[in-house]
Amino acid sequence: KNKEENPSNESDQKENAFVVKSDRVFNSLHEKEMKLSQIAKSKAQKQRKFEKMDRRNALAEVMMGKVCREMIESALDLSEVYMEALILANNLTLVNLSDSKRRIASKALEM
Repeated sequence: KNKEENPSNESDQKENAFVVKSDRVFNSLHEKEMKLSQIAKSKAQKQRKFEKMDRRNALAEVMMGKVCREMIESALDLSEVYMEALILANNLTLVNLSDSKRRIASKALEM
């Protein structure tokens, strides 16, 4: 009877060893699946951060464009003011010259 029980014990042992190995493989696969899931979540979070950064960068570029446009417009306004000041200065110079010409002419007439 011992010899007959041994084969069944051996098959039980083999079956138990197979079950233990199967459990180990399953647990290992489950751990790897969990790690892959965490990696996927992390990548998705990073992707969302990059998308937010892209939107912020695009908004910053738009704002910089507006600022540059305003600076150019201000510079144009200043150049117009500067040109007007030059014209006024030129007119004043012409007025002063004509005044001095009149004075010279009136002095010449007095002589």
